[in-house]
Amino acid sequence: MAATSAALFELLEAGDHSVVCVDLDALDDDVGLAESVGRTTVIVAWSANARCAVPSWADIAITGVARPARPWVSVASQMDGVDEVESATSGHLQAAVVAVQALRTNERLDASRALVVESLAYGLLQMGDDHRDWLRQHHGRHRSEAMSTSSDVLLERSMDELTITFNRPHRANAFRAESRDALLEGLQLASLDRSIATVHLRGAGSTFSSGGDLSEFGTVADGLAGHIIRCRHSPVRVLATMLERTVAHVQGPCIGAGVELSAACGRVLAASDTTFALPEVSMGLLPGAGGT
Repeated sequence: MAATSAALFELLEAGDHSVVCVDLDALDDDVGLAESVGRTTVIVAWSANARCAVPSWADIAITGVARPARPWVSVASQMDGVDEVESATSGHLQAAVVAVQALRTNERLDASRALVVESLAYGLLQMGDDHRDWLRQHHGRHRSEAMSTSSDVLLERSMDELTITFNRPHRANAFRAESRDALLEGLQLASLDRSIATVHLRGAGSTFSSGGDLSEFGTVADGLAGHIIRCRHSPVRVLATMLERTVAHVQGPCIGAGVELSAACGRVLAASDTTFALPEVSMGLLPGAGGT
């Protein structure tokens, strides 16, 4: 990797590399590396000791230091870290680039505006080759579910507390359109009724939420229509207006929407078996319900 910022700038302008690793310990300065929202390269910043500041143009910052301060991520070696990023973006470059572009843009926006940018990007990727390839590879693997008589989401009020429980434990609380609409009704109730002091989000069974129901992926043929639906029916948008009143109680795998919904709450109480993952880029998408 070139040690001068001028040489690095030329490399980024050429756009020949999907992932570029910058050794911050060897970089002479930041001249010419002003952040570019439109660039199409994922930049990994590396430092052996993590003593330098992470520059604004870095998408991921890795270091060999154990338990580094945020936003540094600890890896065994520079090569291991770069290999992991390249593996994650291999075959999904469109999604990776759009994801980092959305992240760079959304850093400067409030939650409401950021959700619009994210949804537009998600809609574009739904129509893209990366996601269509993923759908072809996974076609028929995910079964649909017969109409159930039980509600996807349960509401229970006790005094000034409202508990909203995801109620599809047989599907690891996978989040589908009916789940979103039922959750939104509960959140709107809490938003309008100021006598509700605390809203608790829970998941029935061993999993808080395994994310979007994969049986619904590929069913939206119109990316623009999907964008309008996400803008009109966004639980995260409502959660963002009442952070001081919301608590997520999470356990087991929190994937996709399971991360996004809990992260949108004011507090998160996690059981010791909780894990978090946003795998959307590997599906040719980006987290589209508040993840960015």
